[in-house]
Amino acid sequence: MLTHGSHQAPVAAFAVLAAGLAACDLPTELPSWNTLWVVPGETMVLDVGQLLPPEVAVTSSAEHFALQLPPLASSRTLGEMCPPCGILSGQVVPKPEFSATTEASLDLPAELVSADLSGGELRITSTHTFDFDPLRPGDDANGHLVVSVSADGVELASDSIDGRSMAFPPGTTLRRTLELSPSEVSGPLRMAVRLYSPAGDPTSIHADQGFSIAAEPANFLLSEARIRVLNQDVASEMETLDLEDVDSPVFDRVEEGAVRLEIDNPWDLEGDFTLQITAPGVSLSKALTVPPGEAEVRVPFTGDELRSILGRSDVRLFMSGALMSPEMGALLRPSDQIVSRATLEAAIEIGGDPE
Repeated sequence: MLTHGSHQAPVAAFAVLAAGLAACDLPTELPSWNTLWVVPGETMVLDVGQLLPPEVAVTSSAEHFALQLPPLASSRTLGEMCPPCGILSGQVVPKPEFSATTEASLDLPAELVSADLSGGELRITSTHTFDFDPLRPGDDANGHLVVSVSADGVELASDSIDGRSMAFPPGTTLRRTLELSPSEVSGPLRMAVRLYSPAGDPTSIHADQGFSIAAEPANFLLSEARIRVLNQDVASEMETLDLEDVDSPVFDRVEEGAVRLEIDNPWDLEGDFTLQITAPGVSLSKALTVPPGEAEVRVPFTGDELRSILGRSDVRLFMSGALMSPEMGALLRPSDQIVSRATLEAAIEIGGDPE
């Protein structure tokens, strides 16, 4: 959101100038020109929040981006995990040994090219519908369950459950929380669950029974993110300019002027914008380009255009446009913002009769 803070404009300078124009005999042979700063110090701010995809938001402390990701889940049947079980399905036999890996992946938002992950959690639940405990299938037989999470080939977290310390009987749910290590990520999050179940006591084998795992991402925080911005519409809030104290002896002598913008853009983003000044019965629109980095942009106005808003207290000012990044995206940080300091300037004719 674009917001603003401003220093008080020395509009009273117009009153002093008006008194001087009324009280003094001004030379009429040749006009001279002065630049009068009418409204210095108006500041407009474009916060990073307008540039983010729906899954990314700035935290209340403005220290991180919060990344919202959907749950992920995967399941496999006993027949898929244990090939001999497919042959033995429907029989009561000693449980065969098997080892199987169940995988699931979670894509990052399409606009998120890469990010520095400060931390996050995966809250994992595991269930099964087997007629046996895969971690304790016999008196002296103990299996294990290993869960790992990685991105770009780098392991971010892992956890293991040993049958010697925890049972996994039918109808129960195992719950674990994995804390992710800080890392730069640029690809999908991949979860792998390896279940090893040793040979065990006789039990019913049903190949269509299954093993399921689900993971709920939580508290994913990013210190910075490279985001692809494609013609993202942004707009400022409407700001009020109080020009009521500018008297006729002054604005009748305004020949031309401009809104001068000192732009500080910390991102590799640029775009075409419209600067709009409105009042009842008046609508002035001017095109400008917002470039990357620091720049000064002068938006010219004619004398007639400026005279249409001077002397009024109901003048509104705002900007809107669309920003674009390179294909590789733009590096965004939670506290960064585009700051644009606006100054309304006017050229006043000193001497001669106003037209």
